[in-house]
Amino acid sequence: MYTLKKQTRAMLFIVFSIIIVMLIGLIVLELYMPDIELVKEALVQGAGSSKMTYIVHLNENPVTQERQMEQGKYYLKPFVDYIDVDCSFVLDTNLDAGFVLQDKIDVVLVSQVGTDEEVKVIWEKASTEAPLQEAASTGRSIQSARSIRLRFESYDALVNSLIDEYDLVTDYVIKVVYNVSVMIDYNGRVHEEKFSSYITIPFTNPIIQMSGQPESARDVAIEQDVEHSAAPDLSLLVLYGAAIVVCIGIILILRLKTKSLVREDAYAQKVADIFKEYGNRLAGLSEALFYQSSVMISIDKMEDMVKIADEIGQTVFYFQVDDEAERKIEFYVFDEGRIYYMVLFGSL
Repeated sequence: MYTLKKQTRAMLFIVFSIIIVMLIGLIVLELYMPDIELVKEALVQGAGSSKMTYIVHLNENPVTQERQMEQGKYYLKPFVDYIDVDCSFVLDTNLDAGFVLQDKIDVVLVSQVGTDEEVKVIWEKASTEAPLQEAASTGRSIQSARSIRLRFESYDALVNSLIDEYDLVTDYVIKVVYNVSVMIDYNGRVHEEKFSSYITIPFTNPIIQMSGQPESARDVAIEQDVEHSAAPDLSLLVLYGAAIVVCIGIILILRLKTKSLVREDAYAQKVADIFKEYGNRLAGLSEALFYQSSVMISIDKMEDMVKIADEIGQTVFYFQVDDEAERKIEFYVFDEGRIYYMVLFGSL
């Protein structure tokens, strides 16, 4: 059993009780007054995709009797007459909305150097082969279809002149780009989405293999910010609960394993001073004395008790009682048939 000052022990009880109440309050706030967070909520959802396909048409040539070839193959450039490129776009939504769609097809001649891993564009020249076109509709879907016919004559002439006149020998690539912009209007909320797809043709190679990103598809949505109550933070609740358990444990330890230190009044202080000054001259008794047959001489001061003990060569004995019924300390010096006696009483 450990002892604490009464005021300290009481203060600890109060502090940890307040902490428990505060933690319980935090738990209640977390459960019944959650934070408000802004959450994106979709008003309209949909999916859009742009797609490019092509067919290569051949001249009459000595290596094949075919007049057209589908995409995804190797082509011999000297035998290519023209290429038909078809572009399409479709957007579907789950609710009725207003749509304004704009699309066009650009053909870009690109001068570049490098490898497939890292390409550096030197310059590029764009021309619009299918000019900007706008379409509007209302409902759950909008779509568009555009096409161009690509011939190599003008690009051959330009590239050959650059090489002959300026010695600009680089890799030349034709890039066909399909750009789409669509505005979605739902109950006055307007949202814009853009799609782009392209194919590339290695123009200066005698053997052509087309590449690029002929398809572009993704989900679209018109969203609004909605206030939602955040879910309780379970980690915080566990932390608060653990802290409450710890505080209750500390209070139980204070209650069961400690006791209040007896207050240090004038009596206790006087006894402490006596032991501090004369402790080496005192000897304790295990039980009180019965001295009816002796001559009792009462002494008032501890200094006199010590002097008497020194004169007769005796020890100063003491017996102390400190409980709920009585608080006192008695001092004795024995001299044959006489007993020198001094007592101090403390208040209960």
